[in-house]
Amino acid sequence: MKPVNLEIDGLPATVYAKDQPEYFPLPCVRLPNGQIAIRWQLDDLERDLIADSGTFYLCVNTFNRPLQPLLPMADCPEVATDENGNTFFYSPAEYRREQGIAEPEIQIDGLPAGYRDRLTTVTEIHFGFWDKVKILFGWKVELRSQTFVQHCAGKCYCEEDVSVYRPRKLPKGWGAVEVKARDVNEQ
Repeated sequence: MKPVNLEIDGLPATVYAKDQPEYFPLPCVRLPNGQIAIRWQLDDLERDLIADSGTFYLCVNTFNRPLQPLLPMADCPEVATDENGNTFFYSPAEYRREQGIAEPEIQIDGLPAGYRDRLTTVTEIHFGFWDKVKILFGWKVELRSQTFVQHCAGKCYCEEDVSVYRPRKLPKGWGAVEVKARDVNEQ
């Protein structure tokens, strides 16, 4: 993991250990009360390890002084103000969970809510003579399709069981496609 730049609500960014060669520079956002937020970037191996185990580890140098409070979170922190006017970071997802507020349905690039990646394939199908005859007379020709995806946590949307036919009511040469879709949840 490596720390990367973070921007939160126009708060000033700073870098700890900028001029200390024994440490890696630590970019962060700092509140006036001394609370800081750091954004960490994981590589593919680290993402797979966390997705498979659901855990991560945190090692802290205390220099034999009392441990400072830590607040790990998976979402970008937001800033709030308490009743005394002090600002603090909090996890929006944890706040919604504590308050019983449903997670908002996010739609990305026209995908169904809850899906973040799309796999698009283009398939060219050539029918044999007898399949063309079946389609011409309105009989269904079944095509089976399988989608293989690399194991990762989250939802997978799969389309399969494609039937191609030409209803007799349509003009010659026209066709229709039926697609049965199903959700597959990888655990």
